[in-house]
Amino acid sequence: MKFRNKLIKPHIIGKIWWCFSLVPRPCRKSRYEVTDHLISAFAALQQKFSSLLGFDEATRGRKRKVTSRRTRANLRQLYGIKRVPSDSGLRKFLDRINPVYLRSAFLELFRMLQRNGVLKRFWWENKHYLVSMDGTGVFSSNHLHCEHCCQKQHENGAITYYHQAVGAAVVHPDQSEVIPLAPEPIRKQLLGSEADPEVGPKDGEFPDFICRYTDRYRWENVNKWLINDCESRAIRRLVTRLHREHPRLKIVVSNSD
Repeated sequence: MKFRNKLIKPHIIGKIWWCFSLVPRPCRKSRYEVTDHLISAFAALQQKFSSLLGFDEATRGRKRKVTSRRTRANLRQLYGIKRVPSDSGLRKFLDRINPVYLRSAFLELFRMLQRNGVLKRFWWENKHYLVSMDGTGVFSSNHLHCEHCCQKQHENGAITYYHQAVGAAVVHPDQSEVIPLAPEPIRKQLLGSEADPEVGPKDGEFPDFICRYTDRYRWENVNKWLINDCESRAIRRLVTRLHREHPRLKIVVSNSD
């Protein structure tokens, strides 16, 4: 697939960096910028490091100082990272970030593809777009947990804490590439919140694709969760958000279930 000049890698990374710069800082005492944390996590995924620990060893390893120095220089040149945080600091920072704030990067990249005519190659039937959705597990533990973890009670009394998410992407049978959309996290919900299950802005409160919310939408202020979430509810939330963000986009949803 051939892209236009505006869709080259430096321009795309620059757009992602700009969207990440709008994310509010969850901790004022951190000596690292918000963009350093988020872009570092993005670079670790794009460069296909096996884990955040592997990314930390490649950038801060003491045994290979020359290689680590070269890796940091490459990250500064390609991604604009001023200081690479440690793996433990990166985990703590990402745990405090509400995933809703990261949707702006997905929306901006989608609009870039739309403006440059790339989405026309994904037209399916009657100029509809085929969106494939499926749930996946991202975390599971018998000891580590947070107030947003779903819980599974076993017969022997043990409790398994887990996090899941629903991923979505625009696909086409004749295209080898896919266009990923922002995933929807599966998390604990307030009892009786089926009509309004998400902790985020309501209808009409999106100024644009930029996620600018007040403190009342932050997860830290919501500490009473009563019921587990499920994949079907997350899919309904995701479809509602897609319709709200792209009201004129003709979508056909495909789910594994």
